[in-house]
Amino acid sequence: MNPASSSSNIHDHALPQPQTQPPAAAAIGISTAPAPHAPNAFPPPPFPSAYSPPPFPPPGALGYGTPSYSRGPSGYGSGYNSGHNTPEAKSAFPPPPSDTKDPYGPPPGPPPGPPPPFAPLDPSADDLPPPAFHSLYLTSPTSNADAELAEAGWTFTDHHPLSLPCQFTPDHLRQVSHGSIGLSPPPPRFKGIITSRQSGSISITTTSGCPDTCLLSALPLYAAGYDHPHNTGRNKSIYFELKVDMMPKDTALVIGYCALPYPGFRLPGWNRGSLGVHGDDGRRYTNDSYGGRDFVAAFRNGDTVGIGMRWEKAQVWVWFTRNGKEEGGWWLDEQRDAEEENDPLPGLDGCCDVYAAIGVWGGGVQAQVKFLTQSLM
Repeated sequence: MNPASSSSNIHDHALPQPQTQPPAAAAIGISTAPAPHAPNAFPPPPFPSAYSPPPFPPPGALGYGTPSYSRGPSGYGSGYNSGHNTPEAKSAFPPPPSDTKDPYGPPPGPPPGPPPPFAPLDPSADDLPPPAFHSLYLTSPTSNADAELAEAGWTFTDHHPLSLPCQFTPDHLRQVSHGSIGLSPPPPRFKGIITSRQSGSISITTTSGCPDTCLLSALPLYAAGYDHPHNTGRNKSIYFELKVDMMPKDTALVIGYCALPYPGFRLPGWNRGSLGVHGDDGRRYTNDSYGGRDFVAAFRNGDTVGIGMRWEKAQVWVWFTRNGKEEGGWWLDEQRDAEEENDPLPGLDGCCDVYAAIGVWGGGVQAQVKFLTQSLM
């Protein structure tokens, strides 16, 4: 057999030939003739052109175009421009209305009034304002030292630091507890006479022209190394009295306490490490070279005045008596505020020995000092 003719037979009889009419279409009677206009078989698109733009404004027409940056005077971009500043944007989005001249000004109407006055519910509450006697004065209404002496007092304390607590013998401590103390020799400036009486009191008499003078006890009534509450575990109180026999007009008599060293030409209470109640104006002074604070009435002839201090673990109480009755007191640190030029605590806070102090000025002053035993305090 010829291989070529064999191949031809295979193609003629194995492969189906294309048909001019689908069998299924002929069976159901559908025309199979080609459509004369094939493109019109589909409806036209809704747009004039298949590639025409959408029926709304192009991008950027309402101010939302492509962002751009503006260049400031320095050469760097000074702001961001998103197209909102175009005329179309301004007309499409007008600025919000403003009915005020200054949008950052105060609200309309008058400002609110002051707050109501303080009115505590309980008159005995601890948060009541301090009484009027805490007022601070620049001068005393009765007598004032020269400015040169005040300056000299500050210079003295600046150049003489407070002394450390001293050591005492058992006999010294026994004398203090029994009230057998006495006075130290007076400063050379003192004009007067000091004598001891059989009753145990000490008499002081000034003569004419006696300048400001501070007289001190021979031993401290408070010995810091032996009496401090942190060492003993208990409070410590001291007290002494002064009998006013005569205090003429235009003179001064002071009862108080001092820590050493103290300028003998300054009355107690005027400088560092001292406090005193002044009999001429009734004011109390604590490291106060000015006018003191209102406290009690002035001393009167025949009065017996006393002053005490009590050291506790965290604070110090000072009290004053007249003729056996307590008339007032204060916590030592209550004056430690912004109004005070000098701190009242150094020397009197319990870290130094504290001596009884009597101040005198002018002639004709007569007084008796009496130190009490510890059992009477």
